Amino acid sequence: MGRGLICETMTFDLNRQRRTLRTWVLVLLALLVGGSFIPLRWKVWIGAHGQYHLKVHFAVFVICALLGCLSMRNPASRVALCVALTLLAAALEAAQSRFFGNRFEVADLRADLAGTACALAITEVLTRRRNNCASL
Repeated sequence: MGRGLICETMTFDLNRQRRTLRTWVLVLLALLVGGSFIPLRWKVWIGAHGQYHLKVHFAVFVICALLGCLSMRNPASRVALCVALTLLAAALEAAQSRFFGNRFEVADLRADLAGTACALAITEVLTRRRNNCASL
């Protein structure tokens, strides 16, 4: 039986792309921190507040954590990254509550945590799939 389409697409070497992924993670984190403190009317205008608010939180953290996790070889480093991202989310929520005078939004933190957890799970599946393909 052949390797199949999934294995064919999974055989690319991430070693060369790791530095690029890490750069994108840093850019996204800078945008995340900066975007956390833009005026509320701007957040509403770009769709980051309102009905899509929690979805945006989830998506941003899935993307940041997924790119970061894919740039790391060691599973322990991936977990540490996701913990650090969750702590960053908590720190940003606390800073926003102090800066804007609003309440600490636990729902936002839950969405951020769910995003990092999903990214960690997706990375594990992709890593196992790539390792299984490599052994064929």
